[in-house]
Amino acid sequence: MTTTTTAAASTPRKRATATASANDDESDDDAWRSLGTPAKELRLENTLPTGQSFRWRKNADGDYVGVIGRRVVSMRQDVDDVLYRVHCRGDDESEASDAAVIAEYFNISTSLASLSEAWAAADARFAKLAPHLPGCRMLRQDPAECLFSFICSSNNHISRIHGMVERLCAAYGTKLAPDERVRGMRKAAAATPTPKKKTKTKTTPTTPREDANGGGEDGTSTVTETEKTAAALEPDDEPLGDFYAFPTVAQLRAASEETLRGMGFGYRAKFIAGAVAALVAKPEGETDGLPGASLRPLPLAAFNPDTPRRLSTPPDAFQLHPDVRSY
Repeated sequence: MTTTTTAAASTPRKRATATASANDDESDDDAWRSLGTPAKELRLENTLPTGQSFRWRKNADGDYVGVIGRRVVSMRQDVDDVLYRVHCRGDDESEASDAAVIAEYFNISTSLASLSEAWAAADARFAKLAPHLPGCRMLRQDPAECLFSFICSSNNHISRIHGMVERLCAAYGTKLAPDERVRGMRKAAAATPTPKKKTKTKTTPTTPREDANGGGEDGTSTVTETEKTAAALEPDDEPLGDFYAFPTVAQLRAASEETLRGMGFGYRAKFIAGAVAALVAKPEGETDGLPGASLRPLPLAAFNPDTPRRLSTPPDAFQLHPDVRSY
């Protein structure tokens, strides 16, 4: 999902690749491991903080620390690679599957370079913009996490969505227990916003007023400049905090609309509760009722009606896959 413009790319730090073989002073459990992904395929600063996922926190070292399933993971951008380190995993998960799980999350099996080349050839505007956002790729998130994060994103901005998603995880998700390295990390210092002569109240011109819990019934969003400044100014030396797995649909059954409103979800509360109820009622079950399992194996052409035309296939010969049409 995208709720705002992407962050500007930054130059990766010039450091030696910290793979297990290069770290004689670290045990195998402590070592950074290579994802084997060049910058043209993945740049963390152009992918993680851009409004797709809201589970990542940047630490003082410039690494991104977040949750993938039941793993707490640190990700580090190297000059032409991405490194990772796993701080904890579920009881039934093994170290041997770490690389595959992380590669799946970042959708590494899809070649971004090949797609970008084709898109640039077909679209002049994409060709002009692509060099400014190298390695900006679509994540392959858990369908439930993607769905409920999307509901939280409605008429919202990224820092506020982060807060909502984290509150949802803390209230209903499973608490994770990362190692001491994470507990010793500190958040990255936030950029200081441009000083304003006086506090202004800016109301997004949508519909009626915002309720006290974070949103009007018709989608209104009122955000003060003071609120934005407070969100941007995080205290120095602030720890990263606790980490939780995203709640399953079964865990979210405990979340009532009234409770969610009290937690600050506003009008989004009824959509979260309603989505849970709808998934529980589906004959396929709480998890299988989500489209992820049925749509993921489909080829790209099933989602993009223009793809056959790009390949000189007659348009009338193209039909959307039934699973795509049903959503």
